[in-house]
Amino acid sequence: MVKLAMKNAKKLLLLWIVLAIPIVGLGGAIGWITGFFLHALIVMLVFVLLLATLFYLYSDRILLRWYHAEKVVDATSPLYEIVHKLAKEVEIPVPDVYIVDTAMPNAFVVGRNFQHASLVVTTGLMELLESDEMEAVLADMIVHIKEGDLLTETEIGALAGILTALPIIAFWCSIFTGFGQEDDPAPNLIKFFVTSLFAPIAATIVQFGIAGSRQKYSGNAPEKKIKEKLTSEEFYVNPSHAHLLIVSPPYQDNQVILDLNLPTYHSLFQRVKREKFNLRRHLFFSSLSYLFVLFMIIVIYTFSRKDFDFLHSAAISAVYLSAVLIFYAIMLKIFRTNARTA
Repeated sequence: MVKLAMKNAKKLLLLWIVLAIPIVGLGGAIGWITGFFLHALIVMLVFVLLLATLFYLYSDRILLRWYHAEKVVDATSPLYEIVHKLAKEVEIPVPDVYIVDTAMPNAFVVGRNFQHASLVVTTGLMELLESDEMEAVLADMIVHIKEGDLLTETEIGALAGILTALPIIAFWCSIFTGFGQEDDPAPNLIKFFVTSLFAPIAATIVQFGIAGSRQKYSGNAPEKKIKEKLTSEEFYVNPSHAHLLIVSPPYQDNQVILDLNLPTYHSLFQRVKREKFNLRRHLFFSSLSYLFVLFMIIVIYTFSRKDFDFLHSAAISAVYLSAVLIFYAIMLKIFRTNARTA
């Protein structure tokens, strides 16, 4: 248990160090331009430390609020009684039990450790499974609370989930600002553009978090029944949260906008399968989006100076493209490692 906690702590520390580098680097660049280099570095370092602390303390609450989970306060309810019995059997504190009102049959656990854990079950799962099947699912979840990488999975779910929610925000902002209706091309192209920017980053964070972890809940008796229900209807879940769920809903990896067959990026968040490991199509569209962002940076910089400076523009391009290539190298390394261990 102590060895697992140390491994998880090292993984999270490495994640935040890697995330801190571009954030602090951006602050340093802004400080260098404005003449407050040292001040900007200190501000960004404090910001990263504050961000890491907030995610450590509140990631589970973010996810519980995300799905409007309601806490079970009745200790005599059948669900709570099963969880209480199973927790006592494995000798851990009884986790808080929550219910999400949705037809999607699923469940997940969040928290910092087995002493601060929450178990979430949907009403769809409670209606679908018999009592003995429900107990089998809950038993798997209780074991995962005791032995799983709970803190890393929860923090990564909250952090990556916020990144993958940005395209939805951009989509609705484009509608409310007059770019069109829900089925029009413009809002959907804007959504795809933002997705192509942030989905690779969020997926890399998720793949890094689940690297080396066991595939939980697989092989239990109710799994087939849950999968059949998930495939019979269309259920949407944030792709960054798929690793939390007992069974991930099916996803569409393609979408058509203006007769263009574009990726949804959802497959990047699933456990990597060796025979299906291919990132070329996703990286092609993401590269186009990153190049467009670079173009806009140079345009804005040129307009702010009221003059085009070739050397400065070349330096900005070199730093920006180097950062993108380093990110791609890290992403490919993580995905290939997970594919080899799949």
